[in-house]
Amino acid sequence: MPFATAVDENDSIAAYNARRVLYFQEEPEFEELPVTNISLALLVSASADYAKVLCSTRAITFPITIVQQMEEHTLVLSNKGTVPAVFSWTQQNQAQSCLDDSRKASYGNVSMSSERPRLQPITVDRKPKEVKRPATCSCVKPCPLPSSVDLVSRDDSVLELPRSRQDVPKFGWPINVEPIIGKIQVGEQITCVVRFQPKELSSFSCELQLSVENEEPGAEMVVVRVEGCSMLPCCHLVVADCLPSSLPDQLQLQFRVLGVGRQIHKCVTVVNTTSENYTFHWRELSRARLSPFACSVPSSKLNATKHMEVLFTFIPKETGTYRSMWQLSIPERQVEQSLQLLGIASEPSLCFLPNFLCLRTTLIGVRSEGKVQLVNQEECDLKFTVDPNSLYSETWGQAVQVLPMKGVVPAQSQIDIKLCLTPTQAGEGQFHVKVSVQLLRCPLTLDLTAQCYQVQPVLVYHDSNRASHHMRSDKDNCIDMGVIETRIPMILSFTLKNVGKPVFHYHWLWGSDSMVSISAATTSGLVGPQAKLGLNLQLTALRRTAFHQLKVQLFISKGPTFVLLLSGTAAQPVFKFSFCQHNFGPCFVQNSDVDYNKTDLTFSNMDENPLLIEGQFDNKQHLRVDISQTTVVPRSELSIPIVFLPRACQSYRETVGFLINGTYQYIVTISGRGVNFNVMLVNPADKLISLEGTMVGRAKKRMVTIINHSEACVCPTVSLEPPVPEVTLAPAEPVRLKPGQESTLAVRFSANTLVKGIEQELCVRFQDNTRVLSTVRASSVGMKVFLDRQFVPFGSTVLGNTATSRLLLCNSGDLAVR
Repeated sequence: MPFATAVDENDSIAAYNARRVLYFQEEPEFEELPVTNISLALLVSASADYAKVLCSTRAITFPITIVQQMEEHTLVLSNKGTVPAVFSWTQQNQAQSCLDDSRKASYGNVSMSSERPRLQPITVDRKPKEVKRPATCSCVKPCPLPSSVDLVSRDDSVLELPRSRQDVPKFGWPINVEPIIGKIQVGEQITCVVRFQPKELSSFSCELQLSVENEEPGAEMVVVRVEGCSMLPCCHLVVADCLPSSLPDQLQLQFRVLGVGRQIHKCVTVVNTTSENYTFHWRELSRARLSPFACSVPSSKLNATKHMEVLFTFIPKETGTYRSMWQLSIPERQVEQSLQLLGIASEPSLCFLPNFLCLRTTLIGVRSEGKVQLVNQEECDLKFTVDPNSLYSETWGQAVQVLPMKGVVPAQSQIDIKLCLTPTQAGEGQFHVKVSVQLLRCPLTLDLTAQCYQVQPVLVYHDSNRASHHMRSDKDNCIDMGVIETRIPMILSFTLKNVGKPVFHYHWLWGSDSMVSISAATTSGLVGPQAKLGLNLQLTALRRTAFHQLKVQLFISKGPTFVLLLSGTAAQPVFKFSFCQHNFGPCFVQNSDVDYNKTDLTFSNMDENPLLIEGQFDNKQHLRVDISQTTVVPRSELSIPIVFLPRACQSYRETVGFLINGTYQYIVTISGRGVNFNVMLVNPADKLISLEGTMVGRAKKRMVTIINHSEACVCPTVSLEPPVPEVTLAPAEPVRLKPGQESTLAVRFSANTLVKGIEQELCVRFQDNTRVLSTVRASSVGMKVFLDRQFVPFGSTVLGNTATSRLLLCNSGDLAVR
């Protein structure tokens, strides 16, 4: 089945006579499936109507218009139909006729345009004040300067006029309408502008016919009759770049200048369009003290049909906008015309993009480059020159290189400016490059910042005495390692610091030796800014020997090189333990792993070389030795924690073995005994401490004595649970009790308010042991008086009457109140 495709050929308004066309195409082949049939309802609606466009204007008569000037009139078209309307204007019955004698003899004031008025050709008789008209005009009455004379300057002051009308060039028709074609939506309006701008002295008329697409048959056609007549001014000013003025009766002459102190001239040609001589005068009305405007010919006589060039000069001293009102007067014609001189002085619009440049951070001797654009937004080429004295920094003694140093920036274009710097010293450099530009009073300034860093590595050697030695890069560094043990690795510790800002790379390098082996976990790496890195060299003596000035080098990229000369002798180690046996004595039995019973075994390396120590004891539930394989630097000590954790009331004895450098074994004996915690009351009657019935504001105190029946000293903490502020205990600090020693405690109760039903437990704690000694009960008695309400509102009361309110006094305490 064929189907239709709609194509709108009226996409362009220019194709106003286009139609909407339907193209039919064959439907593609398809296979109908019985299970997929579905019925769809399609509702199609359309509106068909004729286009209806109304225009209330039927005639336009322009006022008498001076040649080269323009008049406007508006037409409003309304779409009263239900469909959009496409319209177009056509001009018919164009007619141009000669003016009568009275109109030809009349002149307007002053006109101004970029070209001279076009006048009808005539034949002029050399007899004064007589003119012979062509055959196309029936009237032969003499008159002043006839119409349609083409005023062309001649050196011999002779006016050449063609003899026939066929030789007259065809000028554009002065009546036009905009827009010529268009589309009006339903219910909307569109405004058309009819303009009349005569180029010659004549009378013009035509008919504007409105054509509407799909207009209703028999509808009245819209025809607008347009008439206009031109008038020749008595004086015409010819300016090359004439601009319209904001005021209708005022002419405007505009100056635009780049820079200050430069003078710009504008030529104004004064044309006498009449047949009589007259005198014109230029006068500045609002003359300032120092006016930037000047006129070359303030006053002069101008013969009939002649012209004279007057030069106006604009010399600004500062940038800105200047206005000056001048008056052109012609006494013979009693004509006065104001002319506004508008001067705009501005500096050339040039700029750097960007105007601030930060060069890439670099190192000393490494070249850094940057690029900016010098943009010229003016319509003329401008020259520029870079000031060589501005290439130096305020802090650095070197200059930045600028390419190019001078040149020309094309109009509405830009050029690339390249800046290069190879720093010779570290730090931050500020450059203020000044560029002098043609017509620009002050030079452009390009701020440039350069950051240069110097690789500043610091190598520190840490000896066996924990002393730090700064290695120097300008000479060899001798390190005496003393006596080291054979086949035991000796660690040389270094700290490599980067005190500068650039990142640098380091690399270790050493020679080979059959007697000594040197290795490192990392032979190369990076060090960031303001960072430090620990470096270790491992030196192992393969046999008993003495080595002298073994050379090891640390290379820094783009920086110095550190040379280390190692010397030493391989020998047996010398070490010492602080004790060989230790008895913890009686200790309280504990279930947790808290190290209440702890001692430190000190291992001293009295050798000149580092020693490797490792434990040979497996930690048990009641004894823990915290040690791993550790290297002890020369002349240093290592603390080995030993923790005793008794789990039962019994005696313990263990042997702990240590291995030094994998060869030497040392045995330490550890012993101890577990006991129970036993702190109790001396007087069993103190198991209940009663502080009840205490008067409010008074205190009651009870003394309690405790005794330590344990086999070990205790320093228990006695407290009341749960704590309340009214019941206090003294002393509050822990008290040390030896076996069999007693201590007295004071329990004090004091309350400022009624307190009922306080019951606490007096507890004693030490390590993991907690015991409840007694129970404390406390309460207070007293009176508590209060009113049933806090506010007594009386409300509104009549003057002279009395309002009464009653209050209820309550006592919720234990004592009576009077």
